[in-house]
Amino acid sequence: MTVPYISNSETLDDVSLRQKFPRHWMAMRSGLSLISATGCCIVQELAEALADQFGWPGNSFAARYIFRQRLPTSGLVHYETLPYFHSGLGVVRLSESGKMFCRLRNWPLVQSEWERLNELHEGEKAPQHTALVLAFAREARCRGCQTKILPEVDGLAGRMLPDILIENSHKRVYVEVERSRVLKTDKWDNLDKLQGFVAVCVQSRARRKRLVARLHALNLPGLATDLETLSQRRASGDPGPLWLEDW
Repeated sequence: MTVPYISNSETLDDVSLRQKFPRHWMAMRSGLSLISATGCCIVQELAEALADQFGWPGNSFAARYIFRQRLPTSGLVHYETLPYFHSGLGVVRLSESGKMFCRLRNWPLVQSEWERLNELHEGEKAPQHTALVLAFAREARCRGCQTKILPEVDGLAGRMLPDILIENSHKRVYVEVERSRVLKTDKWDNLDKLQGFVAVCVQSRARRKRLVARLHALNLPGLATDLETLSQRRASGDPGPLWLEDW
């Protein structure tokens, strides 16, 4: 994640918030700038970028605390834990007050990936799917890809849009992030027409194996991966490739 530049100049709002949070305000201000300029929303990803900016350890509790507690307490950020594996996925987005705070400082204001899913894909009604899409975007970024949640595609709209577009120097790939056990052949057909193959991410290894077998039965070429394996490999320090199967 690229850490945005923020000015050292302060306004009266900064001063009042600094008085309320004297020990944490500079880190809080930098955290707000990260949310605003990147559109990223996963607490762990943002905390790693903040820790890097301040020279803290990558797994810094202090950095996570800024996003989980201090910024939500200030009213500038909304925090929520989405259902994801056993511990959940902590996510944040700017409140209306937080957006105004950023606009007054002329900071870039990129739409939050979480907010985009809520607005265009009924993400609030399907929090598990929302968590999977956001988690996959993070895994793609940590492997050098650019990401776009619900990318615009000519001829497609609403719930027919691919969940995410990932790009690197070699390839653009539209991806479906699948939670349901029901095979949605219309979505796979759309992906095949768009790019000549399907690309799918699911939560577990076992689910990936089952889904790939069914796609083989439909004679659809594709790529597949799962978040269980990707997250374990990233935690080991050697993320490896994004795609675990290619046929």
